[in-house]
Amino acid sequence: MVLVPNIIHFIWLTGPKSREFSYINYLAVRAAGLCQLPEQIIIWTNDPPKGNVWWDKAAYYCDIRSVNAPDFINGTPIKYVQYQSDVLRLEILIAHGGVFMDSDMLLLRPIDDLMGEPLTLFEESPSSIANGLIFAAPNSPFLRHWLSALPVAMRSPVWAYHAVVLPVELSHKYPDLVRVMDQSHFFPLDLKRNYLLEEDPKQIEDSVQRIGNAYGIHVYETYWRDYIKGVDEDFLLGRDTLMAHLFRRLVED
Repeated sequence: MVLVPNIIHFIWLTGPKSREFSYINYLAVRAAGLCQLPEQIIIWTNDPPKGNVWWDKAAYYCDIRSVNAPDFINGTPIKYVQYQSDVLRLEILIAHGGVFMDSDMLLLRPIDDLMGEPLTLFEESPSSIANGLIFAAPNSPFLRHWLSALPVAMRSPVWAYHAVVLPVELSHKYPDLVRVMDQSHFFPLDLKRNYLLEEDPKQIEDSVQRIGNAYGIHVYETYWRDYIKGVDEDFLLGRDTLMAHLFRRLVED
């Protein structure tokens, strides 16, 4: 039985220190559409980018929905655009259900067989759960607990504590409300090195084996921004990297 609506949600917020919508972000939308054939792809935004070719191409596949970026949650100031997005993704999934994906999560294959539970989260490491990928039926009790705990958790001096550590704690407290799957499903490549841009054939072969049957790859665009910013259609068509091996098929004719 399918419990999670076949709707994919992205969030794109414009604010202080926000980055430009990139080719990687466009690829995330295109991969979601081609791999999953969702009923709807929605990008929630407070300010659609103007004059950005990749945004315009992504918008062709999407419904663009307006949303206000919250400045506070229950009296706690939200200082960063990333934290604003963290609040919105929970609110959106509680209201609508579906699959939330970070804008640098690139699908490799369909995700239908992950939609049979009311809520599924994924480990990013053995000690953290990523909030960059959430499968949820509407009105998830777990997400409500998570949203209620955010105001206090966001005061932690640990960056993104509320996003990756808090869900681990809540999964221990409410194990019957969530399914947690291991990192091999979407996070098979860690941050030890920049696997996606490697060109050595042996390393690429090893990485393909490491990826195995993963449903998608988190590109970690922010972490690898100085390298990833060079990725475009010409890069995927002309370079023999793991990234090209995996995603060359997404280049439009």
